[in-house]
Amino acid sequence: MRSEINSQEGLIWRWFILPGGPQNSFYRLTPARRLLLAFGLMLLLFKVNWTGQEGQTSLNFEFVGVACVLLVLILELKDKLLARGELESGRAVQRAMSPEPTPSVPDGMSGSSPIRK
Repeated sequence: MRSEINSQEGLIWRWFILPGGPQNSFYRLTPARRLLLAFGLMLLLFKVNWTGQEGQTSLNFEFVGVACVLLVLILELKDKLLARGELESGRAVQRAMSPEPTPSVPDGMSGSSPIRK
């Protein structure tokens, strides 16, 4: 029983320490996106409410937090799709620049080409 708990804790701990964990994804973001994501998460986690002077106006900032997190996700998705399009166009250029396949040599004939070093 104790070893099962330790193994589960080890899995969770390794998930945070190993490369590719959530902390590495956070550091891959640009500084502006990191700040926006941190701001949005803080608004979501700490439940900031603002009430006017006479109690007539009350604002809940959870919506702003959700909007910030969604904005970061949308921007990251846009970047990923843009990179994918660039990779596809790069592949097309490489295919266009690759040499044509070598012609087959009929039976009974041989071909050779000189190679210099």
